[in-house]
Amino acid sequence: KHTEPMLSLDNAFSHDEVREFDERVKRFLKTGKEIEYTVEPKYDGLAMELTYRNGILYKASTRGDGYEGEDVTVNIKTIKAVPMKIEGEEVPEEIDIRGEVYIDIKEFEALNRERAKEGESPFANPRNAAAGSIRQLDSSITSKRKLYLACYGIGFTKGIEFTSQWEFITWLKKARFPVPALIKLVRGIDEVIDVIKEIEEKRGAFSFEADGAVIKVNDFELQKALGIKTREPRWAAAYKFKAHQAITNINDIIASVGRTGAITPVAFLEPVRIGGVTVS
Repeated sequence: KHTEPMLSLDNAFSHDEVREFDERVKRFLKTGKEIEYTVEPKYDGLAMELTYRNGILYKASTRGDGYEGEDVTVNIKTIKAVPMKIEGEEVPEEIDIRGEVYIDIKEFEALNRERAKEGESPFANPRNAAAGSIRQLDSSITSKRKLYLACYGIGFTKGIEFTSQWEFITWLKKARFPVPALIKLVRGIDEVIDVIKEIEEKRGAFSFEADGAVIKVNDFELQKALGIKTREPRWAAAYKFKAHQAITNINDIIASVGRTGAITPVAFLEPVRIGGVTVS
């Protein structure tokens, strides 16, 4: 069980909806002042919580339903990017650090080529590959796959306090935790939209699959004041990029029969490069 719930985020699909999010924040806080936000890429991977006690990695768990996840501590320890011990002078008695486990696009393609050689079905996308690798019952299989971690969130803490998201990210860097490839602190929604545009422009150059940008109110006191709705915090939103699109031909459709006798039609496509991945 997570000490504090791992909530999902409200989605915004246009710049106008991002502005509406900012208006809701100001309305709730009863302020006309510009709000400070952090903006970072939204990694398309598997959400993870790492619990450290007295600086030592104690437990790793998946998001699950937000309240309870799977214990994947043994597998997480095979990822080189995950610190086994918190470095630096400020070591809390306990801290839950949240992030995303992901696989690079090139590693994903290499993994699928290997699976095809061994007669195994390929993973549909990098997210499924990361999730399938972390949830392996055999940790030696996980260790062979090059998984990465980007840390961006905080849950329960004891023995340390942060006043803002930016302060927390700065501490993560000092403590040798990997943080998002691009993260900026800005004031006002116009600057937020500028960073969203920058992330979208760089999307194709990232080594990982990014499906949007995450916007968070920087000040933790303001986050507390805003609170949460049923399952989403009022202080954060995910701007979702438009889906990658491409046109190709269906070469064949074959009926695949499962163990239960269910018949699933499988389309074989003329291979097409889309979102940094070859789909066939």
